[in-house]
Amino acid sequence: MACGPWQNYLSTFLSDERGYSINVLGELWSIVGFLGLFSGFALGMLADRIGIKYVLSCSYTLLGLSALLVAMHSNPVLLNVAAICFGLSFFAVYGLIPAYISKTAAADEATTIFADANICLGLGTAAGNVAGGYISEFTGSLQNVYYGVALVAVLAALAVTVLSSERQ
Repeated sequence: MACGPWQNYLSTFLSDERGYSINVLGELWSIVGFLGLFSGFALGMLADRIGIKYVLSCSYTLLGLSALLVAMHSNPVLLNVAAICFGLSFFAVYGLIPAYISKTAAADEATTIFADANICLGLGTAAGNVAGGYISEFTGSLQNVYYGVALVAVLAALAVTVLSSERQ
């Protein structure tokens, strides 16, 4: 519910409301894409060492931080930090969730649980994008979408902390 709106509204928000050029937007997306090449793998290795739920919670925290940086700052350096935070978090989440399921669910139930999680992921992304459209229409600004993304990310980070450890 948070990743979709972050991506879908970024260029429009930063160009239409903040006046950034296509060059700046391209730089931000380059950062996100470059980090995506390595972040899932690197955070997966970290999860093997300290635990999936801890790294997943950190990923959601980074996502929330990235949204706050986009919403609150128009400094290009801080927008680069936001892109770094998003690039590290986004790609890792899609590997950490199935990893957690595979380690905590019984083998005969894991596929069904993963399928249900993927359906929820798709529905959540669609709902987040629709909600983002309504929020921006109602408030007149996409900035509020990023505050909403930050809130959802923080709630996800907190929700992960109550999961049982996959190491048991």
